[in-house]
Amino acid sequence: MRQKKRGKNAKAEEMDTVAAKVTNPEKEEFYRICYLASQESDVLVTPSKVLRSFVRAVINAGEVVPQILDDIERFSKEEGGTESVKK
Repeated sequence: MRQKKRGKNAKAEEMDTVAAKVTNPEKEEFYRICYLASQESDVLVTPSKVLRSFVRAVINAGEVVPQILDDIERFSKEEGGTESVKK
């Protein structure tokens, strides 16, 4: 059985539905931004694409901004992680 190809708007609407179900306000805002970016561009903007792009930019810059490391460490502690990201 062949699956019918869905348009960009169908996927964007699905992302909007997912964003509405997210309980974390920061995640909800992130999904909403991705949804709005998808509406404004010819490309489907997903959270994973945004994160991969961000990580690639940090790696290509050759250094990691200290604030990012501090945030990651703080988020890890909040989520119960025990590993430190600082070297």
